[in-house]
Amino acid sequence: MHGESKDGLREELLSAVMGELRVIEETDDLSGLLRPETEENVARLESWLDENDYADLTVGLVLGWMTWYRSHLDPAGAREPRIRRALELLINCYENGVTPLPGPLLPYLANGAEPVAVDQLRRALALDEPGLLDHTVTLWQRILDDTPADSPARAWRLSNLAGALNTRAVRAGSGADVTDLDSAIELLTAAVAARDGATPGPSDLANLGQVLLTRYRLRETRSDLDEAIVKTRRAAALSPDSPTFLVLLAGALRERFAAAADPSDLTDALACLRTADRIAPPDHPERGKIHAGLGAALRDLAARTHRTADLGEAVAQYDLAIGHTPEGHADREGYAALRAEAQAELDRADDARDILRRMTEKMPPVPGPVPGQESDDPASTLMGLGGLCRLRSQADDGPEAAHWLEMAISYYRAALATAEPDHPKRADMLSLLGTALAARGLSGAPVPPEGNTETNGVS
Repeated sequence: MHGESKDGLREELLSAVMGELRVIEETDDLSGLLRPETEENVARLESWLDENDYADLTVGLVLGWMTWYRSHLDPAGAREPRIRRALELLINCYENGVTPLPGPLLPYLANGAEPVAVDQLRRALALDEPGLLDHTVTLWQRILDDTPADSPARAWRLSNLAGALNTRAVRAGSGADVTDLDSAIELLTAAVAARDGATPGPSDLANLGQVLLTRYRLRETRSDLDEAIVKTRRAAALSPDSPTFLVLLAGALRERFAAAADPSDLTDALACLRTADRIAPPDHPERGKIHAGLGAALRDLAARTHRTADLGEAVAQYDLAIGHTPEGHADREGYAALRAEAQAELDRADDARDILRRMTEKMPPVPGPVPGQESDDPASTLMGLGGLCRLRSQADDGPEAAHWLEMAISYYRAALATAEPDHPKRADMLSLLGTALAARGLSGAPVPPEGNTETNGVS
């Protein structure tokens, strides 16, 4: 370099080229670009940039502009090589938000930056690095801003920006900026519309459902939850062979069950997960989530039905989830903790069932006092014994459960028949009898002939 320092050469060449650039911007006269001295300075500065791996954004920006202006002096039909060179020089500037850039080149720079943005989004989703995620959001926003409205890539870019915004909101938890979610919902809605009237892609619908679900968790607006289920259900219908969409739908349904306690939501969630289990190949990447989802839904069911069989199956499903999740995977430890919780619930339920069995061993086959018991309020005693039978029916399975449910109904009826019209617990007796009759109706068990309260002793 003829004794010149690297930095000194940069400053000398950059100053000379920037001087030419200012003249062009002030006078709109491009003729100076053809002077041999200018061409030599540009060529030397390009060599300097090449030696420094294009890392100097200021040099790249200046050279990009000079090359873009120089392309205007090329003969018509011969400008493309120079324009391509301008894009090569400016792409790093575009990716890093260095401005201003030539307006006509922005859509092409957006296309060139997309592979980098895709790779950056993958890394941002895999790594918990807020700075990387913020940069990813900014880059995708820039690409989208420079995408023509009629571009076939627009829907894809809308979805990617929405995904980055949603991830940022999810990671922020309760401190999330809800405007990220509002924007993501608008973007995904636009992505669906950007398909020019064609059937929306199931991925767009499923992603929209997930963002609505995230916003519901922050705002607790029921309409967001309902709409999330509508969108995800439609995604699953459009792609019936996708276990992933079924898992997402089941999660949203379980969330609504937790909020509104509508048993049909839990039934639908279990059906989705069992279908996903059936159609997913053994090595499907969602296997762990499918079995973990089944474990969670079965625990929900057990909390409602008090059936130990449901808890036992939940434990088995968590075992499968752990088995399908590699060592070291972030979800494996969580599945193990949930499995331990389900096992503890099962152990407590087994202990409670043993106690109930001992308490009901001496129950007479027809409503009446337990031998050795005396009561000043026989109606309340009968109601209490009916309650024990009801608990036993919930703890047992199969024929035993049906038997003890019939016993509970018989005792509740006997309590009502024994109680005076003004008995203070008469309303409770009616409610308990109604609940037990409803449970028998849901179970599909045959109704004994009216008045027949005898049962075969099952203990």
